[in-house]
Amino acid sequence: MIKEPCCSIEDFTKAIGDKTRHKILVLLLEHEMNVGEINDCIDVSQPTISHHLTILRRAGLVSSRRAGKFVYYRTNQAEIVECCGGILDRFNIHLEGDQ
Repeated sequence: MIKEPCCSIEDFTKAIGDKTRHKILVLLLEHEMNVGEINDCIDVSQPTISHHLTILRRAGLVSSRRAGKFVYYRTNQAEIVECCGGILDRFNIHLEGDQ
């Protein structure tokens, strides 16, 4: 039986398939940041960063917390590892059956 990955494969691949989202994930590995702080490090507009963060949140790769008027984002490392493992397991099962 195939174990379903923890996230939607479509959402996950869309989320990791963009270089700006890669940059955001790398920044958030170091520490949590708000959109303005991310904007200071990446040369794209704040609305664009917010759009990318929405995609990353939908895939479960980042989580957020509100502190006053700011929302702080951080990588959801456990979810990333679980999702990657689930996808690898899924393809490994298919590959073994094809041999």
